[in-house]
Amino acid sequence: MKKFNKLSLIFLSVLVFSCADEFVDTEPQLNLPGEQQITNINTATDALNGLYGGLQSASIYSGDYIFLTGLFADEYRHSGSFPSFAEVGSNDPSINNIDVQQIWTAHYSAIFRANRIIELVPGLTNIDQSDRDIITGQALGIRAQLYFNLVRMYGGVPLVTKAPLSSSEIVSTDAPRETTQVIFTQINSDLNQAISLMNGFDQSTYAFNNSAAKTLKAHVLFEQGQYPQAKPFIEDVLNSGNFDLATSYASLFGDPANGTVANSTETIFAIKFTATDGNGMGFFFNNSRGGRFEVAPSSFLLSAFEPGDQRRGLIVPTGTNFQIEKYSRPGDGADDTYVYRFADVVLLYAEVLARENNFIDASFVLNIVRQRAGLSDVTLNASNFIDIIAHERFVELYAEGSSDRYNTTKRLGLLDNIIQLKPNAVFNPVRQNLFPIPQQEIERNPAISSADQNPGY
Repeated sequence: MKKFNKLSLIFLSVLVFSCADEFVDTEPQLNLPGEQQITNINTATDALNGLYGGLQSASIYSGDYIFLTGLFADEYRHSGSFPSFAEVGSNDPSINNIDVQQIWTAHYSAIFRANRIIELVPGLTNIDQSDRDIITGQALGIRAQLYFNLVRMYGGVPLVTKAPLSSSEIVSTDAPRETTQVIFTQINSDLNQAISLMNGFDQSTYAFNNSAAKTLKAHVLFEQGQYPQAKPFIEDVLNSGNFDLATSYASLFGDPANGTVANSTETIFAIKFTATDGNGMGFFFNNSRGGRFEVAPSSFLLSAFEPGDQRRGLIVPTGTNFQIEKYSRPGDGADDTYVYRFADVVLLYAEVLARENNFIDASFVLNIVRQRAGLSDVTLNASNFIDIIAHERFVELYAEGSSDRYNTTKRLGLLDNIIQLKPNAVFNPVRQNLFPIPQQEIERNPAISSADQNPGY
């Protein structure tokens, strides 16, 4: 890490049935009990691959989660015809919004897959300890990521950590809505275990590795306002020697011939897509090559780039509009989705240094990212660092899997003002910029009721 030598982050029945159909049959063909469905290294690896397949969902890292959070903020504008997207773009999603429901369902479906691995793999005595640890650690880290997505989007959610092992258990699986603190406690517990279990497991672009867990841990601590506690995790990633900024921003992304392949230098964790399991991002963003063009860059994103900012080059004209070109294969979806890049961690470090009033080093770190984009240096101080860092994260990480604009501006207390600047947006401060708990969840889960709905919905 050359640049940093100087400075030494459902279970409801309908949901679980959906997951089981995709991953493990609720009534397996050979009538094997659930605990026998992961029995050795091969079936454990298959289960882990199934978990990563869950992350490829069109409602997680292949579409809805990224689109809807960006529409709720000021990252995108709705350029298509889906009423569910239009509701979110105007900051007034219905409790019956189908895409809000599908995000919820897809996350819990993947959580179910993670739970099965976490429960069963540690007890397999016919697998080497190192393999058990790495497989279980990945599942713990991914479960933490999924709950982190949910708690920031919906607030407190039901906590499910046990995997049903039979169809009768699936039917009786109910869970009440927990507080955000309970969810954060589980997230932190999962991450602490994941980091310990995956010690030394780091250089794997498409695996939720040790540095991915530490990057997530830093983000979780930021969300909880625990900035000093996040600093060691950030520094561990920076000093690991396994990552650096790619030489150019454009090299992080592909073209219509090759698609986006996660950069091996900068990627901490990305979701792999091929033409077989195609990513839907390009289809929804693209207009000129046969895409749906349901989502376009907002005027706020377009105006956020300074003159000469090379990151603007991934937004190109299409007729009288503009389209995002970070995903360039709308036909077959052979484009990877970044979840965590090294630039994200660099910007986290700039923020934590600024919060220590170490503005000299904070400026130095931030400017490493700006210099890569072809921009001149800026100087952070106590009055500007929040706005500058939020801006830099906006233009660096737009349209990627972290859904950074929504999450960062909400964390920093900027999202209220952002929404009020959007044309035709509904601003209801009682909602606290959360999405509604899906009505389908309230109706099908006997452990919650309409009283559990988020305020303002």
